Amino acid sequence: MNVPVPSPSHTTLKELTGSDDNDGSGDYSAGDTLYYTITVTNDGTANLTNVTVDDDLTGGSTSCALVIPGGTCVLNTSYVVQVSDLGNTIANIGTGDSDQTPPSDSPVNVPVPSPAHETLKELTGSDDNDGSGDYSAGDTLYYTITVTNTGTANLTNVTVDDDLTGGSTSCA
Repeated sequence: MNVPVPSPSHTTLKELTGSDDNDGSGDYSAGDTLYYTITVTNDGTANLTNVTVDDDLTGGSTSCALVIPGGTCVLNTSYVVQVSDLGNTIANIGTGDSDQTPPSDSPVNVPVPSPAHETLKELTGSDDNDGSGDYSAGDTLYYTITVTNTGTANLTNVTVDDDLTGGSTSCA
């Protein structure tokens, strides 16, 4: 008589499932919230006991006393992007484990763009109102101020101010 021997096995899948774009920039930036789901699936033929699901970045953890074949144990967690994450990749690992199996990891890497800009103010022309051939009282000087996004992040709420004239403009 052949008696099948149950075979314990599981897979761990970590996914970035969404985000809150709190500044409306259209990319990941400081203050945005990233949402993750880590799923441990019993893909073997044996019951798994004391299944744990852990997130190394957030410290989130959950456990399931019993996961039958085909069943899952799921952790939903979130992380708020920090200023220190800008220009780096958020490396995040989900780990699944049980009494019957070794731990298995599932990484998710989220690149976070780096904000940077450069401002250039140029004298672009003048009206020599007194005909003196140089800049003198009563002449009108024209300036162009250009702000260029030199980073990899979308910039929001950019304003250009001129301290000489008091002029100001906002860029969407």
